[in-house]
Amino acid sequence: MIMYNDQFEIHRLPKRIIKNTLYNTAGNWIVLGLNFLIIPYVIGKLGVELYGSAWVVGILIIASAPFIDFGLGSASIKFIAEYNANQQYDKINEIVSTGVFYYAIFGVILLLIVSLFGVKLLALIGVPPNFSDEAFFVLFFSTFILILINTCSPLTSVVTSLQRMDLTNTVTVTTALLNIFQTLIVLSTNLGIRGLIVGYLVINIISISWLIFLSYRLLPQLKLKLLFVNRDALKQLWHFGINLQLSRISQIVVFQLDKIFALRFFGSASAAFYEVAVKVATLARNIPLVLTSALLPVASEMDAKKEDQKVNILFERGSRYLIIVGMLLLGYIFIMSRLIIQTWMGKTLSQEGIDAASNVMKILVIGYFFNMTTGIASTIAAGINRTDIERN
Repeated sequence: MIMYNDQFEIHRLPKRIIKNTLYNTAGNWIVLGLNFLIIPYVIGKLGVELYGSAWVVGILIIASAPFIDFGLGSASIKFIAEYNANQQYDKINEIVSTGVFYYAIFGVILLLIVSLFGVKLLALIGVPPNFSDEAFFVLFFSTFILILINTCSPLTSVVTSLQRMDLTNTVTVTTALLNIFQTLIVLSTNLGIRGLIVGYLVINIISISWLIFLSYRLLPQLKLKLLFVNRDALKQLWHFGINLQLSRISQIVVFQLDKIFALRFFGSASAAFYEVAVKVATLARNIPLVLTSALLPVASEMDAKKEDQKVNILFERGSRYLIIVGMLLLGYIFIMSRLIIQTWMGKTLSQEGIDAASNVMKILVIGYFFNMTTGIASTIAAGINRTDIERN
């Protein structure tokens, strides 16, 4: 057990951490709730088959953004927070410029691969031929959204690195509201799934532009130039990012590949039922994990200042809160699974679909609970540049 004096007891959870956690909690819960409520309407308008075979592809791609960036976003937050604590602004500019340049090149290659092999990929994962055109359209534009998010992530992460969670959550909640609004308009005017994904692209452009504007306002020393692109910064980003990504491979397997298997082996309707179950289980998992969302830049700053005792206290208290909240919430979801699905989806799903989704959800929440319990340790390990702990 860690020993500390009364003076350190007062400062063991700085007001900034509490404030930022509250901002993130409020912002993320609002977004999760809004997205949760709109799904029955989307399924009702698109139909179970189209939703399961085409829209799930788009969800899969966009949700994979944090995993397909080779850890670039988290690396940017870690190093910007660290260099800002030591007022090394040239280093920040090197990290940001190198990160944007690096992922822009990768993004062009990725989009080219999708353009050439996207149709074959969709057939491979089991998308029915009659939905192939819509699925490819969604695949292409969702890939473009992914590339846009990741390419700009070194710039947009400045706001998070400076621990201005009030601003990031203002953008996040506003973006969620705009997405709900455009979804209602697009689907009520029969623009269909193509209009829906284009609308998501427009809203993401607005969101990213807003965050970039805030980054420059908060850090006037910030500059994006080819002059700052260098090998050392790339090595820093790559070394940290690739180690982080290796530890995230299990997350990709657990949270993304199962959707592809559901579509490939059980058909588009079953994939839709599975996605419904995943949405509820993921919501239950993400609500307590919001407690970790403000900790990466905090841990990075503490590490830069060699405040090891504060890091240890952050881990102990954070893990305790996370496990208690997770146990209560996911336990309730497990017990009430069928009632939750039935109340949420109403007549959108058949009784067979409700039964299938609730049974899947019971299995998922058990695994998600144990995965969630490592959230604090994982975030702090990334913040202090010890990604090898999680990987091992």
